[in-house]
Amino acid sequence: MLKNNIKHPQFGIWDYWRMYQARGIQLPFKYFVETHLFDLLNHTDTHTWLPKSQHETIPENFEHGTFYMSSWTSEIQNSFHVIDKLLGDEFSEYSFIDIGCGKGKVVLTWRKACVQARKSQAIFGIDYYEPFLDIARNNNQRVFHDDGNYSYEDATKTRFQAYGDKLIIYLANPFDEFILEKVIANLSSSKSIIIYNYPVHGEIIVKHGYKLIYEKMGSLPLTQTRIYSNHITTT
Repeated sequence: MLKNNIKHPQFGIWDYWRMYQARGIQLPFKYFVETHLFDLLNHTDTHTWLPKSQHETIPENFEHGTFYMSSWTSEIQNSFHVIDKLLGDEFSEYSFIDIGCGKGKVVLTWRKACVQARKSQAIFGIDYYEPFLDIARNNNQRVFHDDGNYSYEDATKTRFQAYGDKLIIYLANPFDEFILEKVIANLSSSKSIIIYNYPVHGEIIVKHGYKLIYEKMGSLPLTQTRIYSNHITTT
């Protein structure tokens, strides 16, 4: 059932004006194409960012989390195509987990890409802020007519092995190096590929034995993505 009573900040012309003042025309244009347009086309709520000061509850490790901002559509799609080409027939053997999934934008876009490519995959989203998960499930209903697979979890305590033997992890810079260190340590016992959008602390992933297998750099933080693996060495 769709939930219509979820409260979230409004986003309007003044937000675009502030982006224009800060970065010129490129940022508001890209924001519309890469985030706002997704919601207009799918009747979802993913693009509106949420400052940490406006969170309704304070979960454990809140001080180590970053504020919510959705990944750009083209970055998710490009990462999908890179992984699909990389894995080939083994693609469906991997489970996909968006850690810090927020309102579900990455999960929705990845699942849409799977449908378009006629690929099957177990797809999950986890987040430590429960109100986001209500929005994510609501968004999932609008696009796929089901709740999707979203879990209320602190990533430092997640048993990743329960999700499968082979994992694709998506990180849109959801937390600082303190949490990333713990998460990567927990992941290291699994065969995993890490997609790191806005890769602020990539050196921590490398420190745990992962190799950089793909890199895409851009002029804005959300146009930068690195992909690492602890069992695949080349693309």
